[in-house]
Amino acid sequence: MPNAPEDLRAQVEFLWPGQRVLPESRLKSETPPEILSQVQRSVGPLYVRTTKRELGLPPLEAAPIQVQLGPLQRELYELLRNGAKRIAAGMSPSDVRLLRRLGAHVITLLEAARTQCC
Repeated sequence: MPNAPEDLRAQVEFLWPGQRVLPESRLKSETPPEILSQVQRSVGPLYVRTTKRELGLPPLEAAPIQVQLGPLQRELYELLRNGAKRIAAGMSPSDVRLLRRLGAHVITLLEAARTQCC
């Protein structure tokens, strides 16, 4: 299940393009309970929650692997990171939320483009 109700929109639109599965009202973290109930009824048949215990998964053992960036990769990374920090420093919380939503759509577009080209 997604982290926030708004996250459902991209999934539903990708899986069922053109279908009206979710209510038209904006889904956000402050969505009224009646809208959330409507969303739950709409997507309930589409999702099944299976817990890790039900799957019998072993405990997660994270083994981080550090990879050194090459000089040009490091320089580009630092430029992008510092630019993003400067922009984010002046943003309001609502602007940050908007940027995250836009970022999610950009990722979807990149995934779709990759699927089509490769």
